[in-house]
Amino acid sequence: VTMLNISYDIACQWSKKLWNRMDHMLTHLHIPHDNMLVQYFVPKFQIAAHITACQVNFSWNLTKWVGRTDREAPEWGWVNANHVA
Repeated sequence: VTMLNISYDIACQWSKKLWNRMDHMLTHLHIPHDNMLVQYFVPKFQIAAHITACQVNFSWNLTKWVGRTDREAPEWGWVNANHVA
């Protein structure tokens, strides 16, 4: 794998210390990233609530090869489980 795209509601904050935090995790949870392009994104639904810098730097729309990616689809199924919560 040469590229890893990470999408998370607060990827703009979470990405800042990800690799430092990973050093303190169990070894089998480490992601080998030294020779990999790692890109962070905020899903399209949440990005509108972020500051302009986040909207520019963590946008799916402004990155080559991923611009049409929504990344909200995994959450669509959760609506059916809300009554269980």
